[in-house]
Amino acid sequence: MGVSLAEFLGVKIPPRYITPPLRDLTQPDASWGHDCIKWAREVRKIELDDWQQLAVISMLEVLTFDEAMRRAAEEDRAQQSGTRTQQAYAALYQPRRYGLPNGKLRFSLSLTLLSRQQGKTLLSKIVIEWFLFRMRVSEMMISAQDYNHANKLFEEIRDEVDLIPALRKKQAKISNNNGNKYIKSTAGGHMRPIGVIKGAGRGATNEFLYLDELREQSSWGGWNSLSSTTIAVLNGFILATSNAGDADAVVLNEIQDKAQEAIDQGRTEHTSTFLIEWSADPVLDYRDERAWRQGNPSLGTGRLTMDSLRGEMETKSESAFRTENLCQRVDKLVDAITPVIPISEWDVFGRAQKPKFDSSSVCVEVSPVDGQTRVVVNVRTKGNGHFLSVAPFESDMSIDETVTAVKSLVDQIDPDVVVVDKKSAAHVLIEPLSRVGVETQSPDYASMLQTWTDFERYFAEGKIFHEQSQVWADELSTSKLRMDTKGQVIGFDRYFNHPQALQAAVLAVWGLTKFEVKIPTFKKVEPEERKQMILPRAVKLDRRPVWAS
Repeated sequence: MGVSLAEFLGVKIPPRYITPPLRDLTQPDASWGHDCIKWAREVRKIELDDWQQLAVISMLEVLTFDEAMRRAAEEDRAQQSGTRTQQAYAALYQPRRYGLPNGKLRFSLSLTLLSRQQGKTLLSKIVIEWFLFRMRVSEMMISAQDYNHANKLFEEIRDEVDLIPALRKKQAKISNNNGNKYIKSTAGGHMRPIGVIKGAGRGATNEFLYLDELREQSSWGGWNSLSSTTIAVLNGFILATSNAGDADAVVLNEIQDKAQEAIDQGRTEHTSTFLIEWSADPVLDYRDERAWRQGNPSLGTGRLTMDSLRGEMETKSESAFRTENLCQRVDKLVDAITPVIPISEWDVFGRAQKPKFDSSSVCVEVSPVDGQTRVVVNVRTKGNGHFLSVAPFESDMSIDETVTAVKSLVDQIDPDVVVVDKKSAAHVLIEPLSRVGVETQSPDYASMLQTWTDFERYFAEGKIFHEQSQVWADELSTSKLRMDTKGQVIGFDRYFNHPQALQAAVLAVWGLTKFEVKIPTFKKVEPEERKQMILPRAVKLDRRPVWAS
């Protein structure tokens, strides 16, 4: 093929893994990526880095017309479908209005792996905006490890679009309603954020799907639900980006392993998965600067320096530095975890039996990672304390099953309040719970900032008790506090367990504190005892009264 694309672009740090092309990608019609780079330069006024250009051109490779028709003919023969597939593929190569690129994409899934702070979020936003406003795709979803992160990306794109006149005029409508956020383009495109949970995207069909931080997926539920939304579209495309994971990143690890194996064995001609990976060679010591370069393609661009990486190495554990800064898979990130509450202190307040109660709250939390559900019950104890227990429900319940279980629990204990965070993955339960008569409360942002502070204070005062359950220990030992941009605690992040029971406990305490129904008490009135009247002493007179004469 002559000069490789990396050489053509002047890529200074080549990827350690890349799915090889089937054609010369330096030619403009060989990839949609050339159009994307031009659009970024002319509309977004952004010149992509060399590694970003290599990634976007390689992932958006287009089959030659002859190769596309050969594959279509094979499909028609196998399915005995006449020439239907050939006709559909041929239509993809017809000229498009506005000079839009055409053809059949080679890949349906692109996985980009590299260390943190390289510019992958910028590249992802460029590709998302290009698909929405330039390529005029009709349905798009953007997702991340949870709905909050997906919503943050959505809001960044929304704000950027508002600042760019060329994009603002192509924007037909924006909805900022929680649970129903979207951007519509004048060409009919529709983009919305969604959390990666079991059942997400059911019934939807997407032309484009973005999944950030694939390493956070510790089960296949969310991935299976969302990835299937693109298979019924001829050029359906999934863009996935991530840093390296640990042993629990099951989705990332399996996709990565299969793609690497295909590249190593030279079996990529028919693959539909594109892999591009900048990571340090496992044989190199993590302190070796050659390893640093392999995992950080932005070195030399002004974004990242060797000094900044040296500072990261000196202040992080080895496993954290390997995953975050070298994009190397590790077994576990245990040495990077400091429990939010020391487990030894938490165990002191464990109780075998629940107290008798009048007041209680229920909180439902759903993991944004794998869709698992936890329901926590909080019971008021003597001394204005709280007793927390995890309801004995299956953690992998569907939405309908969760609603039924929560309804039954509410009927049984008649809590003062049911809490569901409308900005969490559990927000999908609010409407179906309401339909069965279970009304919920949700903290606003100001209240959310105070929930952990209050919980921590109650615990320090000895007012938080709990049932003796392994769930608490598992979550305390694998969770960290999540901060907003001002350093204020807004929840929990995970290492390899999502702390939905812990988050539910904090919100259950908030709910009972705020919404507890105070039963009025009346002072018992005792009948007054008859008191013997004591007459005043007789007054001694100097003379006898008249009546005594």
